[in-house]
Amino acid sequence: MVLELRTHEDGGESLALWIEVAGSRERGYTYGIYFQAVGETMPDDWTTERGGLTFVVPTKSIDKIRGSVIDINPDSDQGGMVIENPNRPPRPIGDHCMIARACGADAVRVEDPAGLSGVIAKARSSNSVTLIEVMTRPDAYPPVTLWEGHDVQLLGAR
Repeated sequence: MVLELRTHEDGGESLALWIEVAGSRERGYTYGIYFQAVGETMPDDWTTERGGLTFVVPTKSIDKIRGSVIDINPDSDQGGMVIENPNRPPRPIGDHCMIARACGADAVRVEDPAGLSGVIAKARSSNSVTLIEVMTRPDAYPPVTLWEGHDVQLLGAR
């Protein structure tokens, strides 16, 4: 199926199937899968050839894709490809503004107390929910990282 699709591309025989991590959504990665010239690979990119098709994973995606299985979607109604990836993006713990924005709220981090009153006034006049994260003493508590399936680690604790 993929080889057939490649025949419809200009210069099809010289194209590889590139697979890269494009971002993350919820608890998994999103991918860019496209045809691109084999000659554009960089020395540290991962390449392999299977059944007449070259696969390329760019360097920045190798660790995020390592151990994955790519296959044709068995559900003929949906089509496309399926990637089973054992890796997960890190949880966004500690960045409250990022979490608030991911939920559709506005978010502002205030590091200088002098700017707090202006941020509060702007939030009150807004028509949306606004999270205001006030950084009082970032060094007061060690950052906590929670990884799924592992113990809580207190980084910087003595």
